[in-house]
Amino acid sequence: MNLIEWATGHVALAEAPVSVHFNELADASEYCSCERALDLAFGFLKRLGEVPGMGRQPNNGQPWPMVYFPIGSGTDSLLSWNEALWREVGRSEEPPSIFLLSRETLIANEWECYHRPINLPTPIEGLTAIFRSYRDKRHIENGWLEFDNGIYVFWSGSAIYSRGA
Repeated sequence: MNLIEWATGHVALAEAPVSVHFNELADASEYCSCERALDLAFGFLKRLGEVPGMGRQPNNGQPWPMVYFPIGSGTDSLLSWNEALWREVGRSEEPPSIFLLSRETLIANEWECYHRPINLPTPIEGLTAIFRSYRDKRHIENGWLEFDNGIYVFWSGSAIYSRGA
């Protein structure tokens, strides 16, 4: 299946949150390098913005697309941002993913996390990125110390993670 088929099916069913790894999409078989992964992210977000019923902001009840790049494997503590982490994009065993989220999903989750806006290695007009080191409610309740780390890329101006907020 390709990106548009995947997204259209979930928008029609009003399903959010949902995700798909890049390697599960026919139009994203190559994502090895950071530059290629960011190019795909931009292209995917641009194409998703043209899907009827898809929002560019998480505040209008429509699914909101975001791309996630995992950074390495888990760590035993929060990881703070370092520009060298861009070199880790595409090296994780987990491929990058596209998420369709809702505002409720972003607000309802109970996370322990550090996040901050970061600069894309090559600026792409209209996109924003944040780095996040986090563990979810299940990890916290079970006393698991492992934190996941990743970069999220989405349309600028998000009501949740804008650079000005």
